[in-house]
Amino acid sequence: MRKSAFRLCGMVVLPISAILFSSCISIKNGGTADITFVGFQPDTITVVAPHRTYEHQPLPATIQMKRKDLNKPVSFQSESHRYGDIIPGKKADGTAWLQALVPIAGEAGLIIDAINGNLDRPRQSVYHLQSANMDDTTTELPVQDYSRPSLFQRHPKHLFRHEIGMQVCGDPDAGMHRYNKTTDYLSDKYKMSSVEVCGKVFNSLGIGAHYFYHFNHRIAVGALFGWVYQNDDLSADEYAGPSEQKEPLSSANISNRAFYVMPAMKYTWGYTPHINFYSKAGLGIYRQHLTLEGDGFPANEQKNEIRWRMAGQVSPFGVEFGRGMFRMFTEVGYGAEGNIKMGFSLRLGKVK
Repeated sequence: MRKSAFRLCGMVVLPISAILFSSCISIKNGGTADITFVGFQPDTITVVAPHRTYEHQPLPATIQMKRKDLNKPVSFQSESHRYGDIIPGKKADGTAWLQALVPIAGEAGLIIDAINGNLDRPRQSVYHLQSANMDDTTTELPVQDYSRPSLFQRHPKHLFRHEIGMQVCGDPDAGMHRYNKTTDYLSDKYKMSSVEVCGKVFNSLGIGAHYFYHFNHRIAVGALFGWVYQNDDLSADEYAGPSEQKEPLSSANISNRAFYVMPAMKYTWGYTPHINFYSKAGLGIYRQHLTLEGDGFPANEQKNEIRWRMAGQVSPFGVEFGRGMFRMFTEVGYGAEGNIKMGFSLRLGKVK
């Protein structure tokens, strides 16, 4: 029961922490960006931005644009000159990506910033106006377009067909249901509890590997492999078992070792020059080996079980750093591989 309470607490505290952390990043970057327009004309102009109109602005004129509107045109009006429209364009804000280094909270912040449009900044801070006299109808003023495809439309220059990687997994779930059920039983019947280990962050740990074949820049299929290990020493201050048991059950050891194999699919839904975003899901089986032994333990309570069960993993958000053969990545999800993963991968088989 206590482990379930801790898990429930984590499910509540982590999202709240993520929202608070991501809010700090959004406040720091802001939802708008300052842009300055310069020209050689002495008259004042009216700047018509997507969300606001600035009237009677002397040149140079500085306005604020929403970051999500940077790929929309800005027009200009004057009594003495005609001006061509300008599309400021956007590029990735490097400071916003630093939050991706913070697992869970930082990645949630990236999602919120992406929804709010705060991941980009103007391609330039200063733009020069092209102008012509109002009575000069022979001069064509083209739109100055500095825009580029949005985050979800960019593709890297090269495609790597094969992806091989390894990772460390926190709180993998393979075999943990049976493990937790056993420890709860010992707590209820024999008043035994885990011996707390200083610095322990995850209830279980695992190491894994994966292979994916990339059909294109977005869709890949492959398999996930991994090994999960959990071990706890249990102790009881007083014995609460059957009355015929003369000696108290002073200590016990329980361990879980599981190996899983899951066919999987990976979908990459966002690109930048050095960072990719993806989601992943897999479904397969795992083999669990559960052991329980202790001093003075009744023979019928000791365990040495091997079970086969279905394994699954859903990772709705993953971020990958790098653009060449070597990549680093971190994921947030739930299932046999765990709640959070960090690792590296190699890309092979480059094609244009």
